[in-house]
This record gives sequence, C-alpha cells and structure tokens, in this order.
Amino acid sequence: MKIKRIIVAGSTGSIGSSTIDVIRKNPDLFKIAGLSCNTNWQKMFVQADEFLPEAVAVSVGFENDGVNSHKFLKQESRNYTFKDNIKIYVGTNALVDMVRETKADLVVNGVSGVSGLLVSFWTLMSGKDLALANKESIVMAGELLLDMAKKKEREILPIDSEHSAVFNLMRILDRSSIDEIVLTASGGALRDYTAEQLNNVTVADALRHPTWKMGKKITIDSASMANKGLEVIEANKLFSFSPEKLKVVIHPQSIVHSLIRTKDGMLYGQIGKPDMRLPIQNALTYPEIRDTGFSRLLLDDVTLEFRKIDFQKYRMLSLAYSVIEEGGVLPIVYNAANEVAVSMFIEEKIKFVDIPDVVEQCLSKNWQGKALSIEDIMDVDLRARKISEEYIR
Repeated sequence: MKIKRIIVAGSTGSIGSSTIDVIRKNPDLFKIAGLSCNTNWQKMFVQADEFLPEAVAVSVGFENDGVNSHKFLKQESRNYTFKDNIKIYVGTNALVDMVRETKADLVVNGVSGVSGLLVSFWTLMSGKDLALANKESIVMAGELLLDMAKKKEREILPIDSEHSAVFNLMRILDRSSIDEIVLTASGGALRDYTAEQLNNVTVADALRHPTWKMGKKITIDSASMANKGLEVIEANKLFSFSPEKLKVVIHPQSIVHSLIRTKDGMLYGQIGKPDMRLPIQNALTYPEIRDTGFSRLLLDDVTLEFRKIDFQKYRMLSLAYSVIEEGGVLPIVYNAANEVAVSMFIEEKIKFVDIPDVVEQCLSKNWQGKALSIEDIMDVDLRARKISEEYIR
C-alpha cells in the first residue's frame, strides 16, 4: 500500500484526535497533508508541529490586539518548528479552500453539523476520497454526494461505527441475500430514565454518556435518539434499504456495532471494542485491512445485552422513520430543527422533552419540492432554522 496523503478536517475534535492517533501509529502508511480547526488553533499548531502538513485552516476569524487573524497566526507560527513553511488559511471558506487546493488522496471529515456538508462536497468535487463522520452530509445531500462520487470515481467511506460495520459486512455478504440491517444504539445517558424523570433532565444529565466521549451536540443527540434517527436516514441513503428493512435495537455495551440479517434468518454482526480509531483506520486503509496495533476485544470478558426500542420514549427516532417515508426535503428540515432545539436546550431555553416537539412542529409545515443543489439545500436549512427559532420564542 502506497503512502496516502490525508487531510484531517476538524483535527482538534473527537474524530480528528482519534484520526491523529491512527496516523501516528502508522507513519509508513499515511502522511498528513492538511489540518483544520474551528477556533482551537493552539492545539492544531501542536499537531502541525508533529506532522508538518503543507497547510492548515482556521475556520473562525478573530482579532487579537488589533492584528488580523491571518497575520496573528503567521506571527504565532514562528514559535513552532514549522515556522513559516505551512500555508495558513483563515476564515469562513478556509477549510473548503484548503481541501480544494491541497494535494491529497483522502479527506477525513470530522467537522460537526451542517458546516461539514461543504467539506464533503468539495472533497469529492476535487477528486479525493471521503472518509465521512459528518452524518449531516448524507442526511441533507445524500443523492447529490453519491452522484458526485460516482461521476468522480471516488469513494465515500463511512466512519460512524454503525455504518462502517454495515459497509464492511456488505463487502462480505451478497446484497441479494440480505433481508434487513440492524443498527445498534447505546441508548445514551438517559436510557434508564422513566418518562417522568425525562421531564427534569438537565444538560449535565444528558451529557453523561456511558460509553463514548464525544462533543456536546452528538452526546445530547444520543440521549434523545436523534443521533440514531440521523443514522437511519443516512443508512437509507447510503445503502438503499427501505425504512422497514432498517431496524434499531438498544445495545448498552456498544460492542456489537451493527448486524445484517440474511433471508434465511441468520444474523451477521461486527463485534469489537467501542473505539472510534478502529472504523477510522478501516476507512484510511480501504480497501485493505491492516493490523491496528490497538488492544483487541477478548470474548471471555464480554456480556451482550439487547433491548427493544420504546418509540414513545424516543420520539426523535420515530420522526426519523416518518421523514424517510415522506422524503423530499424533510431530512434537511429534521436535521436543522434538531440542531436548533439542541442548541436551545444547551442554553437552558427549553427542556429536554421539548426537543422532539420543536422538530415535529417544523416538519409539519408545508415543505414542497426538492433540493437539487447545495444552494437549494442551504436555503431549506436556513428556513427550517428560522421556523424552529420562532416556535421556541
């Protein structure tokens, strides 16, 4: 396997940091060509000092003692080994510009939220493979991105543990033999809460994820099951299975990452430690499978538990299935309304149990037509956000 040149979009976040770990363990396989952050340039500069990429990007511009962002970062770079030898992009379009202009084989998109969509689009447009953790990209623009990947003869490689598992199981099993896909869900921080207890959930409660260490938004999405709702929509688009063939079960141990049931009733699953570095390396080495060097799961120390989904408790998951059935622009609306609702919950402007109410109210509006371009998609996204914000006020 030749050395792959990698751009890590969102290198200071959870996915980005895990990607850095994988690359650090495999210097003979990977070379970092670019790094990016939202605001945490100090952490990114430390990463750049270690890996010496050709370019870095900071997406949020700022002023520092009257010195503009780019000039300030150039000055700060002189305190690091790389000094002035790295191109620095700054501002709203910094990451997209870096992705377009930097020579690389693959981009790891670990950017959270809707801002990751443009990263995915320009990764494929510029002829690079896409290792995708940003589920909003496929939820909002799956058809567009999949068509782009086909035209450019590029790969979209899922990094989410569930979709990575399905992707790899489908490499082994003949598609014609598959009956259904089963996505597993940890159940999040609130899986053992009663309906009455959910009425009094605090932000701190929702952020206590029992298995994964993630950002605030995705951790709260895990608690509400919006994250699994987004993953069901994503699986529908990525793997072209109808909603009735996409099942979800709660699996508290997060060891079985997904399963596939074949037409004879047999289940085939991917089982491994809950460690995001494993699906990330799988995407980076594709189509090969390499030794990770990370610790392995020992079966004699494993207990597996599965629970049926309570759709009344997890209304966000129920709404996701409705969104798939109705189609159109509703996946975009679902995502945008949820992002607004979660943000308002974090700011303590609404209760946790209000999140699905906000999303359902926004979905109930008259959403006609299709979103055929990035501009169309962003327009629907903006409208949905405004409607959700007005409803909360």
